[in-house]
Amino acid sequence: MNCSLCHNLSVNKLFIASNKHGRHLWNKDDLFEFFRCHACGVVFIADLVPDDKYYSKYYPANYYNDEHKNRFLNNLIALWSKVSFASKSGSILNSFRHPCTDKLRILDIGCGRGDFLARFDPQRFDRTGVEINATGIASTKEKGINVFKSLHDVISTGFYFDIVTLWHALEHLANPSDTLAQISKIMDKDGILTIATPNTDSIGFKLGQKDWFHLDAPRHLRLYNPKSIELLLKKSGFEVTRYCNPFYDYPLDLFWSVSKRPWKFIFYLFYPFLKLVSCETLMVICKKKDR
Repeated sequence: MNCSLCHNLSVNKLFIASNKHGRHLWNKDDLFEFFRCHACGVVFIADLVPDDKYYSKYYPANYYNDEHKNRFLNNLIALWSKVSFASKSGSILNSFRHPCTDKLRILDIGCGRGDFLARFDPQRFDRTGVEINATGIASTKEKGINVFKSLHDVISTGFYFDIVTLWHALEHLANPSDTLAQISKIMDKDGILTIATPNTDSIGFKLGQKDWFHLDAPRHLRLYNPKSIELLLKKSGFEVTRYCNPFYDYPLDLFWSVSKRPWKFIFYLFYPFLKLVSCETLMVICKKKDR
């Protein structure tokens, strides 16, 4: 078997995982084999071809419905999300130093319900999203944001973008190199690309394995660490200008990753500190290579 990223033959089987979305087990009998490449470190699902049947089965209409029955908890999560989005937008704008008096064009690929794009002032930003889920598309449109079902549809508009983001979307892509090549074509020469994706060098992955919160089999087709994502970006014509590990994404991901371990209560005693250093999310800011 070849690595799905670098095509190296040196891969090993890690585990078999069920169809699980975050903390929710959707189908325990729907099983998937995960492998790791010894050369680049990418973790991937074997022998899975994403087609129309795959998307209709594994991305149901309620894919983004993750509300709790407890109103207080929902309000707390909403507040945390605002803090997370504010931190993300701040990091992006601090990295974008090219002076511009016109509106900045921002494209969010895998925009979900459009919550991140909604943070940007429509007087200063032209906001565009890409989303395949019908519920997400409808919610994004309600926020007054342009949304397309595919990147190809965006390309056909002829627009160029100053900022392109993929928040926990890269791991869903069947052909990430092709997608990144398409992104490069519609990015301004001084534009930036920001990617956040689960990190397999994290504490949660090492301890959780098949129960890792971010495994999300079979929707996460490939999972990256700094080495594998840098390889992917270099092959696609990008260079990384900054790495970071934002702790504010998914505050309880590490909690759920170890929830089936017998020593979990000892682990939970030190949870705030462990969450700070766990590096569950890998965020990279990059630009196009100088030609």
